[in-house]
Amino acid sequence: KERDAKIIEAKKISILAKYNKLNCEACDFNFKEFYGQRGDDYIECHHLFPVSQMSINHKTKLDDLCLLCSNCHRIIHRKTPWLTLKELKAIIKK
Repeated sequence: KERDAKIIEAKKISILAKYNKLNCEACDFNFKEFYGQRGDDYIECHHLFPVSQMSINHKTKLDDLCLLCSNCHRIIHRKTPWLTLKELKAIIKK
């Protein structure tokens, strides 16, 4: 089992085509808006289902992934059990 950079790139392209920007799906942070050109097209990709629990023949779909800023990605993985995207959104203070 390996992480496939092609599916991650496809997820980013899909979101860019739909929204014309890459915002964190949890907190709405946008690297380009905050860092300017240096942050353009940057965001991390999170598997909603842990790769370690996937079967050998599992094919990751775009809906199996979400885009997160670095902070949100780290918080999801900080402790086990990992937070779901919905749980993370519920604890974010805006």
